[in-house]
Amino acid sequence: MKRLICILFVFVSISAKAQNEKNLLIELGTEIPLNYSIGLVSNFSEHLQFSFRTGVLTKPYDLLILEIIELTGTKESLVNTIRDAFTYGLTAKGGINYTFPEFYTGIYYSYGQIHATDVPVDILNNYFEFNLPPNFFDPIEYTLESTLHNIGIMIGKTFPLSENISLATEFSMIKAIKTKNSISCIYDDEMILASNIIHDKLDPLYKKFAYLPSINVFVRFNL
Repeated sequence: MKRLICILFVFVSISAKAQNEKNLLIELGTEIPLNYSIGLVSNFSEHLQFSFRTGVLTKPYDLLILEIIELTGTKESLVNTIRDAFTYGLTAKGGINYTFPEFYTGIYYSYGQIHATDVPVDILNNYFEFNLPPNFFDPIEYTLESTLHNIGIMIGKTFPLSENISLATEFSMIKAIKTKNSISCIYDDEMILASNIIHDKLDPLYKKFAYLPSINVFVRFNL
């Protein structure tokens, strides 16, 4: 999270300079199958751009990502657990683009969080070999959370729609380089060991399907 704050601080500083020079763009769009996003693009020099996007992972994109996970050979029981319990995901990324006459390319760092609430305790016990207690009179809500740090590359092209509006299309690829996975409930003190076990199982899973491609479509507005 500290890295994300630093990226945002640097980008805001650069954007303030770009705004004074009328080189700041706001963009709205989607990264398929990752998120719906809003972002800023700063044309810092003739060929150099800085960009920042933040987005929400929600339906139907969660189903597409789960299909990709399942194709890697992940046990169906775990895929179904995530599918049934998935709540939402949050993403943010900052990057540097180099522009050419006909296209642009760039590298970026992205940060994501995925939340799954009310995970069935019987599936947790069976897959992760836990012995978590069910409580039929006062049900315990278990929450799975994953934090992912990724790096990525991207290539894109813009198409002018009017004097101040353009359409940006991109192809990108991300790789998970670090993850943190945990489980929590109202009895947080009892979840430390369980979180360690879950991390050990999910960390290689995320890295196994780490190379995740996306097709991005954004409408850009020149401020």
